[in-house]
Amino acid sequence: MDSNEAELKTVAILELQSPLIMATLEQWQGVADRLATRLCHPVILMRRLDFEERAETLESLVKEYRERGFLRVVVIPIGLEPYGILGLKTAIEWSHQEHIQTSIHLAREWSMTDWSNLLLTSICDNVPPSNQATALNDPCKPPQKKALLLVSDGGATSCESRTTGVELACLSHEMLQQDSGWAIRYAFMQAVLPNLAQVFHQMDCDQIHQVVLLCWRLDQEKVSELFHTIGQLHALDMPVLEPSNAWFWDRLSNQMPGPLRLLDHPITIHIFFEKYLDALASRPIGRYFVEAVSESDQDRSLFRFDLMSLDQRIDSHLPSEYQGRTDAVRSQSMGSRALEFNADGLVPWDKIWTSFCDLAMAGGPPHRGRLLEAVSREQVLQDRDAYQGVANEIRRGIELVTQLKTMESESLGWVGILCDDEAMAVWLMRAIIVENVMVRREKEILFVPAGPEFTIKREIKNVITSVAKTVHYWRAHLKTRS
Repeated sequence: MDSNEAELKTVAILELQSPLIMATLEQWQGVADRLATRLCHPVILMRRLDFEERAETLESLVKEYRERGFLRVVVIPIGLEPYGILGLKTAIEWSHQEHIQTSIHLAREWSMTDWSNLLLTSICDNVPPSNQATALNDPCKPPQKKALLLVSDGGATSCESRTTGVELACLSHEMLQQDSGWAIRYAFMQAVLPNLAQVFHQMDCDQIHQVVLLCWRLDQEKVSELFHTIGQLHALDMPVLEPSNAWFWDRLSNQMPGPLRLLDHPITIHIFFEKYLDALASRPIGRYFVEAVSESDQDRSLFRFDLMSLDQRIDSHLPSEYQGRTDAVRSQSMGSRALEFNADGLVPWDKIWTSFCDLAMAGGPPHRGRLLEAVSREQVLQDRDAYQGVANEIRRGIELVTQLKTMESESLGWVGILCDDEAMAVWLMRAIIVENVMVRREKEILFVPAGPEFTIKREIKNVITSVAKTVHYWRAHLKTRS
């Protein structure tokens, strides 16, 4: 991100798509307020609206904040269904018509992995340890088994029922992958199987007595019905005391289920923050709106989902500094200043370059035009003092720019570099050769050439530069994606 982009005033919009978990607008507003504190700029909560209201609201928000000097908008959907992208069309068309530069970025939809991380992490941190959950537990006994029970209505139609069933199955699968020590169950309130009676019977057989009830796609009326049904199964009167995301229930005690406010957990803001950063790293969605080819098209413009999908796939393979900006990358040599010397008469090798990245990303010519080869033992022996000075300077420069340890080689004409492991050494050897600098390897140690006639401005700089650039690329771009 360049300095001009970093100065853009930004506003984020959290857009509720569907009520997946039981949460009030006040609870979601609390999430928006905490995210605004984290981002240090406004975060607007937009409730679920129909298509026409949604388009008008988004357009009015963009206009309002544009007039207040906000040039960048980040929209973060909250749901599971594909985002209705055309709801942003009117805002983008307004910006184009008014010749206003408004950069609108769209975060990716929540996945089942996101929801499972949020729910399971916040539940695990909110539920007391098993042996301390109730006074009826004997500390000498092993901890009671715990289960997370996902409950849904099942849907009024067979299509809704299948969709909800798939969601609960996927959510349960994602949670099981986290190996949290919790048993994961799900049930439906209607005729769809498994129903509540079956699941509670199975939990009795498994001696699971501590349960977190998590409601999926249930409104307050359905939650009240759920508690009434559970009360009938257990011969208890179980009123719902307050709206909540989930409830912890110790079935062996006389206590009523206690509410758990899952959205208050810090992981909620963490997930939103990641989606926010991912959106900023992507291209503005105005890039994907194109004029309609045919006059028969009802809309004045079309949205290129295929181009957006392609860009997302490309970005997923790139380091963060290139996501959303590959069009701006140029295959040019990294910038460098003329060699300067400090007060001790030494070159500050760690401060002479502006960037390694674009050349490493886009390719370009090797650092040297001709191969810098190793010198013979006889050449070294002809001027041992000069050779030692060259070797010392190469070692000093490499250690400054890479923080890798270096060593003298038993074979004259070489300087040793201790890599993190053998895989790193293998990759660096191949990459440095491409830079037209001779290199050899012994396990995790690389050896680069040093000769008595090497000069600071040419061969010494060539060796240090090639090592510095390739080590940077390994650490910043390759190793982080392995």
